[in-house]
Amino acid sequence: MSFLEVKNLVLGLKFQKMALIDKVSFSLERGEILGILGESGCGKSLTGFSLLRLLPPGIIHYSGEVIIDGISIYELSEEEVSKIRGKKIAIILQDPLSSLNPVLTIGEQIEEVLKYHFNLGKKERKEKTFKLLKEVGIPEPELRAKNYPHQLSGGLRQRAMIAMALAGEPEILVADEPTTALDVTLQIQILELLKKLNQEKSLTIVFISHDLGIIRWIAQKVAVFYAGEIVEIAKTEELFNNPLHPYTLSLINSYPKEGKLGKILKGGVVNLLEKPEGCRYFERCEIICEEGKKLHPELVSINNNHWVRCFKYVKNHSRS
Repeated sequence: MSFLEVKNLVLGLKFQKMALIDKVSFSLERGEILGILGESGCGKSLTGFSLLRLLPPGIIHYSGEVIIDGISIYELSEEEVSKIRGKKIAIILQDPLSSLNPVLTIGEQIEEVLKYHFNLGKKERKEKTFKLLKEVGIPEPELRAKNYPHQLSGGLRQRAMIAMALAGEPEILVADEPTTALDVTLQIQILELLKKLNQEKSLTIVFISHDLGIIRWIAQKVAVFYAGEIVEIAKTEELFNNPLHPYTLSLINSYPKEGKLGKILKGGVVNLLEKPEGCRYFERCEIICEEGKKLHPELVSINNNHWVRCFKYVKNHSRS
């Protein structure tokens, strides 16, 4: 069994039977980095939150499993799963200013996490807080621990949020667009920090982004999402060098290269309230496919490391 396994996960609306995340499956070994790629509205962030069983109001778990180190979290009580959050798996978000508590100092917020997960005295919690802040590259940690979130720059706030996420010593970190709001220099610093944590602590990371360049740099494996489902998943270089799904190819072609602008993506993500009975990418696809009008393609294995959801590859290949 893999360290993190997601099996046929289906999430949807509470008051209307409609799947927003549809039979999503993937697995990660300890210390592996998965990149989740796709446009806005494809289900990337919802999938990330589902790994911690943190579902927005009105969204419920229909079926499927999320198994962390042998523990199926959707079978746990809320009290049991709250002990896993922060300790086994943690999350960092795009905008730390809206996620951090504005009336508590950075140090107080980190100490709260330490107090919840560990039996430490006040002095030990403070020392651990300073160590965490230093570990994520925040200068003068004793001074910065006394700052409120609004007193820090965007880059320092993001580092503080990472320190807070690491306080429970999690083994999995979900990073939901963690560098989008930062300038390029700060983006590189945060990405290098995450890579360092992955290498030094064998931290398993699920990195969510719409930026192909970032995903290619940081991830070892990539899952491409479209309209609530995975349309392609493969090792990073395999996916970028040999994209199979037309959507993946369009995303790669839309990315600027060698000083040239990429091709503009045509159309938008299908409205799940009006999703077609056939292939969800049918209206945007440049491949003429009669099967896609009425039939929904399965995710099939092309080889041990490459899966795709497209009728061009369905025949003579095993299904997920």
